[in-house]
Amino acid sequence: MDIKVIVLVKDAFYANMFAAIVSQVASHFLLGIHRANEKAVLPENVTPAPDPVARLTFLFIVMLGIVVFVMAIVGSVVDSFAFTFSGAVDIALPPDQVEREFSMATLLDALGQASDEATGRDASSIQFTVALTYAISLIVPLINIIGLLVLSAILWVPTGMDVKRMNAWFVAVEGLSSWSALDVFTVSILAAVLQIEQFADVIVNSIDLPGVLDPFLAEEGGLFKVTATVNGIFALLVISSILLFTMNSMIQSRVAKKIDAFRIVSSRSLNPNFSNKGEPLLGAPPTPQNDF
Repeated sequence: MDIKVIVLVKDAFYANMFAAIVSQVASHFLLGIHRANEKAVLPENVTPAPDPVARLTFLFIVMLGIVVFVMAIVGSVVDSFAFTFSGAVDIALPPDQVEREFSMATLLDALGQASDEATGRDASSIQFTVALTYAISLIVPLINIIGLLVLSAILWVPTGMDVKRMNAWFVAVEGLSSWSALDVFTVSILAAVLQIEQFADVIVNSIDLPGVLDPFLAEEGGLFKVTATVNGIFALLVISSILLFTMNSMIQSRVAKKIDAFRIVSSRSLNPNFSNKGEPLLGAPPTPQNDF
């Protein structure tokens, strides 16, 4: 006996997914327009000095970045969660299929294989969704970590990089972090652990089965049930997601403040009536101070 559970992805799912993509792209576009029209400009050919106290801080960030990089890979390719099937469906399932373990990689591979039985637009849509999920859940976060290490080097060791290139790296890492979805995948697994059993029950209970099957289904515990569990490897995904979020927040915030300070100093030198907020001063112009 073959039992297949087929999930048909409807247009509303893709509409929601593309709405999220368009929203992200629009945010980048509008932020770019805002920055292009800022009154405060970056100085030409100015190389920022590294922050004091720096070498040990940089070494710590590098070690932390390597740890997060390794944890993200291990947590993504080693089985970290499992689905257990029960109910009357156990009669037909082989013993080794009652509980199935997955990692991010094996789950996406299994979803990709679903397109083998689809045709036309459905097949290509499934493949696109799998590729996008793989990219934003693993590839982009790993590149994001590398970008953060570059920003850390700019902050804490002499790199010879001028402030305009520093700003370019900042914008690139900022964009990468907004597309990094390792934490979203981790939360989705937690949601599955908490909700998938109730979700399956609602779907199965909506099926109008012959009443004669009631004694049999009561004895078997229902027609079909599924529960999700996680193991210790899942902790690597949780920890790496939290650490990556923390690194993004702290390092980007520090770089942004440094770049803004350069803009203020540059604008004061070009216009003595320019205040910290980009507005003309009513009183005497302040004395420019360069802390770099």
